[in-house]
Amino acid sequence: MAQTKAERDANLDKLETATKIWFTKEQTRLDNETKFLKAVQQGRGVGELASDNFESASLGVIDEINAFLLLD
Repeated sequence: MAQTKAERDANLDKLETATKIWFTKEQTRLDNETKFLKAVQQGRGVGELASDNFESASLGVIDEINAFLLLD
């Protein structure tokens, strides 16, 4: 059965409302996640994270070089 213009408009209004509700919830979720990740960065320290990554990479390279030189 074909929809009337009024039914179609009502369905579009429902879709618009649902989209706005979804967007608001998603925006809130993303804002909360951003706040959490910033708090993690501040608690740990961005420099400390970079230092840990560099140290881990350095140790891995040293191990690989030693293994190559010792033919392990």
